[in-house]
Amino acid sequence: MLAAVAWASRDHETAAAAGALVALGASFLAAYVRARGEALGYRVPEGTGTRAVQLAWLAAVLAAGQVRWGLLALGLWMLVVAGVRVSQVAKEERV
Repeated sequence: MLAAVAWASRDHETAAAAGALVALGASFLAAYVRARGEALGYRVPEGTGTRAVQLAWLAAVLAAGQVRWGLLALGLWMLVVAGVRVSQVAKEERV
């Protein structure tokens, strides 16, 4: 869904497209870090609400018409989620 939003807004809302692409990349990174950590035998708890919050936020942003700031905030939030997952794997490595 984020790729479609980025594609649709690439010409008239470049900041929104950039936010959607950052959110998309960060969500892929967070999923990869969790899967790779689990493959290495580490316990990486998955917040079940991450995807639900992401989709609910995206729906609210699109419904409210605040696409630029909403997608930039979503991109930032997904970067935080990816950072948390990286720190969880790093903690497991040290233990």
